[in-house]
Amino acid sequence: MSNELILASQNICELNKVPKSYRNITSLNLKNNSLKDLGEIGQFKKLKKLNLQDNQIAEIEEVINKLKSIKTLEEISLEGNPVIRNTFNFASKLIIGLENIKMVNSQRITKEGREKAIARVQREEQQWRQIIKKHMEIIKEKGFLLGERRGVDDFDANEYRKSKERKLIARYLCSCP
Repeated sequence: MSNELILASQNICELNKVPKSYRNITSLNLKNNSLKDLGEIGQFKKLKKLNLQDNQIAEIEEVINKLKSIKTLEEISLEGNPVIRNTFNFASKLIIGLENIKMVNSQRITKEGREKAIARVQREEQQWRQIIKKHMEIIKEKGFLLGERRGVDDFDANEYRKSKERKLIARYLCSCP
């Protein structure tokens, strides 16, 4: 049996369990399907190369959590997926989350590139902590300005919910490990 499984353009929308004879593949091509998540990808323990181009994968956390158990994975392609648009510093987060990855979307990852990715994500996290702290202070102030003795958890912040930054803060909070 070949070490490569090509399932490109097969209208696949779920990745379920496969027979054991297919689990030892080293290359899996799922390009141009309808995958929204990685389902049972963890069954391919010897996978080195994974092509997920042009699917509907949207969540970086799900990608990292499903793939970090595949210690042999070196190459991944996610071009054409919403996860790239939805995730600030997408490649950096993927590089940090998947320690053995050597290539992301056809771009080779060097030691220097990995170090820059770590620094970039750390800077981003620090900026988000500052933004969140500022917004929490505003919420506390507004709650007290209303003359009420309620905590931040009880604060009805309709104005805050409407702010553009709120969505970004929510996305960041949901993406923290």
